[in-house]
Amino acid sequence: MTTHHQNLDQYFHQVWQVFIANMGSLRLFSEQISQVADQLDRKQVQEMAESFAYIFGDDPLEVEKELLEFLPSLDDLDIYPNFLEITNIREAFQAFQDNAFQQRVLEWSRDNINKSQKLLVVLADYLAQPPANGILLRRSALVSLVGFLDVLFEALFYGYYFYVGLETGSDIKKLKEKARKEAQKANRSRKGWAGRVENFSKLDIQIKIPTPLIEELTEITNRRNVIVHSNGIVDEKYMEYVDKAYRPADAAAGKMIVVSTKYLLRAFYVFRTV
Repeated sequence: MTTHHQNLDQYFHQVWQVFIANMGSLRLFSEQISQVADQLDRKQVQEMAESFAYIFGDDPLEVEKELLEFLPSLDDLDIYPNFLEITNIREAFQAFQDNAFQQRVLEWSRDNINKSQKLLVVLADYLAQPPANGILLRRSALVSLVGFLDVLFEALFYGYYFYVGLETGSDIKKLKEKARKEAQKANRSRKGWAGRVENFSKLDIQIKIPTPLIEELTEITNRRNVIVHSNGIVDEKYMEYVDKAYRPADAAAGKMIVVSTKYLLRAFYVFRTV
């Protein structure tokens, strides 16, 4: 084995170790911080319930229960519910649009100036910082995870083109630039992850990823794209690129897709298996 090939093997090993370390740190961070975020979200809901209960003279526990209808558990949720499809919530929204109801609200606000002002403060705080820390942190973890794998593949391509290129005696500076461009090109296959694996095969580097894992990688990456580019709203590209067997059963264009605890753990497993 030539020195360049030995260096390439060592480079691949180092790149892989960095990937594993980053992924392990991200998993530990996301598990611990997500739990804290969920606790903060729940505390915020409790405080909101106490404020509403004081304003309207209701039971805080009952108010909290009603508020939690808008915050389903993120343990195994894939598609955020359309609240207008929930009977109680739909009826509440319809009541808000009723002229008689609106008139009663105006009369109440005039008769209860202090409470109406407190209500406005509570609503303003909710709109400024809704209890969505858990959702946002899990999203961020998934985006980072996909980014790590993307960087890993590009680094592997770069290492191959650079160390193999050294055998030709090319100028180091030019070789690095060429290797960088070739790596970016190989890592941007229109066939997605399957295409990247094919590109490795063309370089006589065998990376064996079972088809089911390729399909899961495709779904994970497209979920990441939906989160980054459309704030989690499923688009036609997601529906086109992701095999029906690997996307949520109720996924559809226009619905909001989320990252549950169960899903995030599965994504870590898939990436570690790759």
